[in-house]
Amino acid sequence: MNTLTSQCTKIHFTALVGNHVTDITEDIYVIKLDDIAPAVNLRSRETLSGFSKLEEAVLKNMYHPVVLVENTWENYTNAIQTVHKGMQEGYYPKRRYLCLFGNQRLAIASRNGYDSISAVCLKDVNRAIVIGKYNEGIR
Repeated sequence: MNTLTSQCTKIHFTALVGNHVTDITEDIYVIKLDDIAPAVNLRSRETLSGFSKLEEAVLKNMYHPVVLVENTWENYTNAIQTVHKGMQEGYYPKRRYLCLFGNQRLAIASRNGYDSISAVCLKDVNRAIVIGKYNEGIR
C-alpha cells in the first residue's frame, strides 16, 4: 500500500468536554481511500487559497491524521450543514467511513497517487469533533 502517513501513532490529550475534563486517547489506523467518503468535493479543496502550500507541507510531513466517522445518512447530513452548497459532495452509502476533518489532506492523498491514509476512526461524532477541533488548534 502507498500510504500518506501521519507523524502521530496515537492521539492523546486532555480536553474540556461539556463540564468534564476528559482524557482522549485514540489509535491511528491506515484506511484505504476507497473506503472513505468525503463530505466536501475534493476538487473544490484544490481551488482554495493556500492549497499548494498546504499540499507541500502535508507531503513533506503530515502531522495529524484525518478524522473519520461511520458513514451514515445522519452523519453525512450533519457534516454538510456547515459546508457551502457548491462544495458539498454527494452521499456515497457504500463507503464505510465519512471524513469529518481532513478533507484537504484526503484531496492531497488522492491527487498524489496514494491509496491509503492515516486516520482516527470513531463511532461517536461528538468525540470526533473534539479530536478534529483539537487537531485544528481550536481548544
